[in-house]
Amino acid sequence: PVEPIREQSRNEVLKQKDKAEHYSQLFIKIKEQLPNAQSYLMTLPDFIKLLLKKEF
Repeated sequence: PVEPIREQSRNEVLKQKDKAEHYSQLFIKIKEQLPNAQSYLMTLPDFIKLLLKKEF
């Protein structure tokens, strides 16, 4: 049976866009704090510690 795909409301799309922009700004700030850090060298716990330590 074919299920109709529920269309996302405009609000949902805007919310996702805001969230994406927020995270991209966080990553930019982290990159400024640690210009030499390679993203693939940073483990998730390190990343979380950094987020908690720095007041963004």
